[in-house]
Amino acid sequence: MFSVEQKSKPRRPGRPEGVTHTREGILTAAEHVFAEKGFSAPLREVAQKAKTTTSLINYYFESKLGLIEALLLSRGEAITKDRMERLKSLLSQDTPPTAEDLVKAFLIPITEMRRTPATRRYLKLQSWLHMEPSDYAFVLRRKLYQEATEAYTDALIAALSDTPQEVIYWRYILTVGAYLYAASDTNRLEEISGGLCNPDDTDELARQVTAFVSGGFMGAAPKKATED
Repeated sequence: MFSVEQKSKPRRPGRPEGVTHTREGILTAAEHVFAEKGFSAPLREVAQKAKTTTSLINYYFESKLGLIEALLLSRGEAITKDRMERLKSLLSQDTPPTAEDLVKAFLIPITEMRRTPATRRYLKLQSWLHMEPSDYAFVLRRKLYQEATEAYTDALIAALSDTPQEVIYWRYILTVGAYLYAASDTNRLEEISGGLCNPDDTDELARQVTAFVSGGFMGAAPKKATED
């Protein structure tokens, strides 16, 4: 978990002499460490992985939280941009988009990412971020997702005008959980299917997640419990 002490930004020190590691090298090391251990991993482990010093990390990123933010935003902003461009294209067409159209546009930037080791690490980072209960994690999630969240939920509300809005918000949150788990390395799909399903088949992943989520969005709203 993020600690209170980590929220304060230390004074930015001068770059240590004799150390030549780059900002990108530190980000790569942080990606490995935090993907494996979560954001509670100490900064010194990142420094050890990068073969550098915590002073140099603070020089580039000012704090551990600054490093985490830079790490997540580096890919997260590109995903949000892709989602917003796809949504803009759908909304500019003569025919209003269906819920399935919107679900596909939202999921494609994740489901069609090449399944490289770096991609898997990034998806693990996303999962850690969603499990992190600290205030800073909520702030960072808003930075990463708020624009697309608001735009897509508004579009889904318009496309599913007969569905109560609170149901759409519930299903949006369930969508995020479904695609993060399905696209991560933490699921047991290959094991429980006896090898029948290949989680690295990105085309099949996209089809299955889209079909599942679309069906969920378009399904009947659950009945509210009645009082005795």
